Amino acid sequence: MKKRNILLVALSTPVLALLLGGCSCGASFSEWWYEKNTDDPSSVGIVLPNDTIIDPMADHVQEKSNDWNITASVVPAEEAEASLASIGTNRYGAEKTRQFFVALGQDVANRFGALKNFKLVGSPAADPSGITEVHTSAPNRLTYNLTQLSSKYTQGKYHDAVWVNGHKIADSYRDPDYYTATAGVQVALIDDAGNQRFSINAVVSANADTAENASSMAIKAAVNDVMYQYGMRYAPPGHVTMMRGDGLFAKINIGQNDGVTLGMPVRFIQYVSIGKLGNQDNIQENIIAIGNVVKIEGESSWVKINCYHHKVVHIGCLVKLGN
Repeated sequence: MKKRNILLVALSTPVLALLLGGCSCGASFSEWWYEKNTDDPSSVGIVLPNDTIIDPMADHVQEKSNDWNITASVVPAEEAEASLASIGTNRYGAEKTRQFFVALGQDVANRFGALKNFKLVGSPAADPSGITEVHTSAPNRLTYNLTQLSSKYTQGKYHDAVWVNGHKIADSYRDPDYYTATAGVQVALIDDAGNQRFSINAVVSANADTAENASSMAIKAAVNDVMYQYGMRYAPPGHVTMMRGDGLFAKINIGQNDGVTLGMPVRFIQYVSIGKLGNQDNIQENIIAIGNVVKIEGESSWVKINCYHHKVVHIGCLVKLGN
């Protein structure tokens, strides 16, 4: 009997640790539960305005980052014709491939046109796949290319009925057939001297009921990945403007118009002066918390903070995209 009691206590210890100690970062059970199961900022209350520690360097850093404004025409890359010819020969045919290319150009124009530091100019191109003609007042060209597009058919797997002691407990069934498409997209910014200011490549796969639907979904997903990479590289730093859920969620003042996309990692940072280096201040950037974007609007986003119970994120804290 004594051995049995010891065994029960041993088995209960992990459960008690979870209930009393919470997650691995030391949160209580309720804090762990909210962090794991709550993803909607509007479902929890606003933190009262006693949480107003403003980083004294926030304005300075924000101003330094907002000096990149781009005027550009959206046009096919120079190698686009060769790429389309190759794709059309291999799988889809010239007409269908060009339709995919037109959709790609429109999506790129819409997504970059929504960014506040991009001004897209140009007149309609004679060839609709060109989207716009190069405009004389545009010092830059935003070029796009469909670098690859392929699809693969997969037949759904058949599952036998399940019998137990002569009784059928599950009918036989077959998974749906589906197509997997893989799309490669390249977007680059070229200045009027022919210098490449950036080039972003994305290769993404998607599944759907037809090859055409799978291809359309893969192209859109690839453009979304391009925007994700752009935001990670070039979105300006922002700062926290509101807190919800006792600090679980932080609203930041950068959003879709700055290149932020759902799921992006975010780091909350604090600048600390550690003396001077020569005649200049020696400023150190410290990461005080991390999180991910869970809700996005044009001018703002909501970030879910990991191990939020430490309460180190405040209104006014600076944020940057990326780990």
